[in-house]
Amino acid sequence: MKKWKQLLLVSGLALCFGVAAKANSQAAGQVTGVKQVGATNGSIDVEWDAVLGAEYYFLELSEDGKSWTTVGGSSSPELGANGLNAGKSYFARVGLCKDYFGKEKIAGSESAPVEVVTAPSGSVGIVQADSKANGISVKTSTIAGANLYRIYYDDMMLGESANTTVATTVKMSQGKAYWCYVYACRKSATGYVARGSYNYAYFKTLAPAFNSKSFGLVSVYEYLGSYHFSASSAYDRDGVQFQFLTPKGKVKKNIYKDYSSSGTTTASVDNFINGNFYKYRVRPYVQCGTKRVFGGWSTYKYIGAAKKVSSKFNKKKKYVSLSISKVSNASSFTVYASTKENSGFKKVKTVSAKKRSLTIKKVAGKKLKKNKYYYFKIVPNAKVGKKTVKSGYGRKYSWRYF
Repeated sequence: MKKWKQLLLVSGLALCFGVAAKANSQAAGQVTGVKQVGATNGSIDVEWDAVLGAEYYFLELSEDGKSWTTVGGSSSPELGANGLNAGKSYFARVGLCKDYFGKEKIAGSESAPVEVVTAPSGSVGIVQADSKANGISVKTSTIAGANLYRIYYDDMMLGESANTTVATTVKMSQGKAYWCYVYACRKSATGYVARGSYNYAYFKTLAPAFNSKSFGLVSVYEYLGSYHFSASSAYDRDGVQFQFLTPKGKVKKNIYKDYSSSGTTTASVDNFINGNFYKYRVRPYVQCGTKRVFGGWSTYKYIGAAKKVSSKFNKKKKYVSLSISKVSNASSFTVYASTKENSGFKKVKTVSAKKRSLTIKKVAGKKLKKNKYYYFKIVPNAKVGKKTVKSGYGRKYSWRYF
């Protein structure tokens, strides 16, 4: 054989052996990039980097990282495993093989083990644990296999925690009800989170304080001693607290009205106002389990009323005398008069709480006339610190000159 032919043959054989060696090296290479991409409470899914020239892959699972069980084979770089226990960690590795069922494995091709997790399963009990102006906390029941709990609003994760009390870290709107989902999850060492069982409910952030125009007295039934107060706002809440105090700040009555909505909340106070002077305020609250979490207080308003007003007419001198029953904590009374029942009231005089009586000769600048009705409004006043405040309500008394 001529030397050039021999050289050509040797070179060709060398090239063939080189290509074969390269292919075998790639096929026998270790699998890399194994990662979990899916999970249920009984299955896992993994993916990995494709190996050039690989025929088939096999997936193995282990509970202790020592004893391995082949759970599937694939010709593409993705596999899943079923029939697993809920809320549990496994070790997974992927290797190369020459048959679909993973019986002819290529030694040394196995990837490094990675932790994979299944989703927890079980009934998740939830209750709101706290409420703030821009966030909430939720308490969940303990779910077997869960090492992470998450709160979602729609598809947005609001917060997560390794324990069963989960606080939101995303800023939420004040005084709003959120329809949230709370999940029990299991998180792997690589950071994959398998979301499992969940529950859902409305949770509320704290509403802002009521402004001075949004609460107050709405109706009075004097002779029944019944006074109705309301507080109104467009913010969501679970209820409203009405609080009545003496002018010096001693709490005399708290009324809690549960009202799971925005809008108007009304409270009736019976056999309490007449004969007394109080300052009062309101605040919203959110029910968190067995406790109420309160928003800020409103400013104060004032209410007082005499139990009784009596009159005596002096026919000779043609004036009427009014006597006002005692009002606890009142320092004085301002008396207004009008010839109309619901309008036109003008101040007549302010009398001390000790005296509580006055004479009236004129109303609206005119002398009293026979067969005419006159209306008087009695407004108690009280000292709050160095300031004198007046009741937002005055009891009316009608009198006719016979």
